[in-house]
Amino acid sequence: MQTAHDENRITTVPYDENYQVTTSWDLGIKDSTVIWFAQEVGTEIRFINCMAFQGVGLPDMVRELNKLPYIYAQHKAPHDIKVRELGSGKSRLETAQSLGINFDITPMMPVQDGIQAVRSLLKRAVFDKDKCKDGIEALIQYRSEYNDKRAIFSKAPLHDWCSDYADSMRYYATCPSSSGYSGDLDYSNYG
Repeated sequence: MQTAHDENRITTVPYDENYQVTTSWDLGIKDSTVIWFAQEVGTEIRFINCMAFQGVGLPDMVRELNKLPYIYAQHKAPHDIKVRELGSGKSRLETAQSLGINFDITPMMPVQDGIQAVRSLLKRAVFDKDKCKDGIEALIQYRSEYNDKRAIFSKAPLHDWCSDYADSMRYYATCPSSSGYSGDLDYSNYG
């Protein structure tokens, strides 16, 4: 993120109506649901918006997305979107489909592989400094958990407010893109 700042890739990034928008969701129940909005223009990934929802259901989130002027190419979600809810017996995937959102599901993979995919993606990323402000700050603050007794950082990321934004970005980086770009990962190794 420091490199993106130094290279003036955290700036004003307007929506370009000539390109469709891809969303990436980290679905939260107790945590926030975070959605990144990106346009892939050549080899550049332009993050034009980032939204967080707390205590809001899928119907309300979809209504908010539909208020935006964007034309959507793809919606990416984590594999746990297929989990069935106890009350309704329906999965969040089925609920989203009934609301007109068809998700592509991110393959299951180790978190560290996803973090590496984000590191690769960040080299091509441009962020809108205002609409992505919270997401940018979360990516800056995202870090590993520190073990005081052993005086080392763990391999696992610290789970705090930053992880919702980072996880959503990780799903963006690891879910094959409808534009054909599939990052630096070989997806054949994952479910």
